[in-house]
Amino acid sequence: MERAIKTKSIRYVFISYVVKFCIIVIATVILMCIVLEAGFLSGIILPANHAENIINEAVVHIKDYSSYADWMPYGCTYAVYDEAGRVKESNIDEAESLVMWQDVQNGVSNKGDSYYKIIRTANDTGIIKYKLYPRYSNENWNKYLPGPSVFTILIFIVLFILETIILANRFTKRLNREVQLLKDTTDKIQMDNLEFQVASSEIIEINDVLASIDKMKVELKNSLTRQWILEEGKKKQISALVHDLKTPLTVIRGNAELIEETELNKEQRVCSVSVQKSVADMEQYLMTLMDIIESEKENNLVVKDISFTILMETIISDARLIAGQKNIRLTLIQESVPAIITVDETAIKRCLLNVISNAVEHTPTGGEIFLNASEKGKFLYFMVEDSGPGFSGEEMKSALEQFYQGEKSRNSREHYGLGLYIVDNLVKNHGGSVKLLKSEKIGGAKVEIKIPINH
Repeated sequence: MERAIKTKSIRYVFISYVVKFCIIVIATVILMCIVLEAGFLSGIILPANHAENIINEAVVHIKDYSSYADWMPYGCTYAVYDEAGRVKESNIDEAESLVMWQDVQNGVSNKGDSYYKIIRTANDTGIIKYKLYPRYSNENWNKYLPGPSVFTILIFIVLFILETIILANRFTKRLNREVQLLKDTTDKIQMDNLEFQVASSEIIEINDVLASIDKMKVELKNSLTRQWILEEGKKKQISALVHDLKTPLTVIRGNAELIEETELNKEQRVCSVSVQKSVADMEQYLMTLMDIIESEKENNLVVKDISFTILMETIISDARLIAGQKNIRLTLIQESVPAIITVDETAIKRCLLNVISNAVEHTPTGGEIFLNASEKGKFLYFMVEDSGPGFSGEEMKSALEQFYQGEKSRNSREHYGLGLYIVDNLVKNHGGSVKLLKSEKIGGAKVEIKIPINH
């Protein structure tokens, strides 16, 4: 029994990621606070009033020191003045010492983020300028690293950005995974695959879309099935009609032949010949119609192993008879061809002779046609090139369509735009393809037929 998939709305999924983000941010803040506290407890980080504590302790024992420099905390500036305000000792320049003296004389106890500490003795007055900020116990760290507060903020910003990127990527992957279900489903329908079970999503909105697509797939399948049944019915009706038409045409042709054996005047003989020609044309049209019906049947091939050499000898023999009617030279070129191929022999003959007949029709008298056969990889290639005017841009796009007639075939009552359409269907039934190109060798049309060797 399959486990039921728990579904959630996109709103729920989004809020859950926002909550996760907030929790992680809060946890990061707490972690940074713990790290700072550990730094203070271990002595790696000194508290903000560390300098002030040292100064206050030194004041008590000031007379024990010979110089302020003996105990002055790192980062503090100082100056020692006599009763007249002259500098006796300092670690700053004279101008700054004067400013500090004047500030104290004016009752200023702090300036910006700096504070003044005044130490008065019997002989002099000391002024120390210090700041309240945490710093490292290692003086090299104080020189080359940002202060602990700034460093903590920078680390938090970096972690915040990383958390944002990671959660955004996870959210994006989650949505992409769900959206991929839609893409996979539509791709299968696009490839005419309607025999599959539509997958389920964990997101309610996407599930609704998938359900709609599933309904569309079912309706499309039913519609195509009905259409296929109708098409098959029409083909059967046409096949039956073609078969029924053969009988009256045979009767007409037989009677016309009998009439021709009697004594006829010139006008009657012309009429008899015209009737027989019209009957032959109608029979040709019916054969073409049957060719279309047969070529559209996907599983109508009789595939077997045949000799490639014997196949080509038969095709070339028939093709030269067709080309000889217009004194066209036909040349066969074979390049590393297989000895045995597995195909429908009749279908391949029809394909190549149809293409060659089409080439003969559009090649001027005395022209030439090349038939090239070669094996490349797992495919067998046939290329028919002629010295005619070649395919136009429109014909290259549409000449394989049913009933398409280009400029050169528009006035041909025997063409009817079916030759290449039949070829394309027969080749596709073999799992191959047909391409219409321009011949680089002799400048005319080029038809390339590609068929798998092992069908």
